[in-house]
Amino acid sequence: MDHNDNTYIAITLAAGSALHSSPDTISTVYPSLAYNGKVGALDTVHLVSVPKSTWNQDKPEIMERLKRAEGVQSVDVQKPRQRQKRDEF
Repeated sequence: MDHNDNTYIAITLAAGSALHSSPDTISTVYPSLAYNGKVGALDTVHLVSVPKSTWNQDKPEIMERLKRAEGVQSVDVQKPRQRQKRDEF
């Protein structure tokens, strides 16, 4: 994942929705969206990306289209975070 050039968005889909049965079609909601796949083992949560340049110009429209898409339950913009290293015993 390239957080310098892209913004990543996690989308939770309703289990019985058309998007859930064909999640790669989420990318058709807005022209510059790219489908990146499932989030871990979660069947209803999927990740899409959009170039930062497009995101900076069109964020409100992209969010509105994603939220209005049939079968979308939630839309969450992902923010990169530094992981904390655990102490070793």
